[in-house]
Amino acid sequence: MPEGASMMIGDLFGLLPTYGAVIAIALLLAFLITHWALPVIKNKQRLQTSTPHSPTIYLFMFGVAGTLAFWIMLSAMQPILNVTLIAGARTALGTTAQCLAGLIGGVLYGKLRFNSRI
Repeated sequence: MPEGASMMIGDLFGLLPTYGAVIAIALLLAFLITHWALPVIKNKQRLQTSTPHSPTIYLFMFGVAGTLAFWIMLSAMQPILNVTLIAGARTALGTTAQCLAGLIGGVLYGKLRFNSRI
């Protein structure tokens, strides 16, 4: 096995129990808050427009929630632990890539959530 692939597999199994758990908790909190806020926002949206309900609000809200969950999680690691544990998030580009992963996860969750509601 090439050394690069071996290192990636090692990182995957090494980070999954800890970083994966932190991500799961951050996304759980963000999505729970979004589930709580969504009915309020949808009611205000219905009052302002007569357009039929669409999945756009779900995709937007959960996308923002996923992005913020990652950003807050990565930002909180520095003052709490006095080090950025995730090497990929030590630069602005790395942090942006991690937040993009949160955005994608949130949009996918919002799509699944909207489809399961119908």
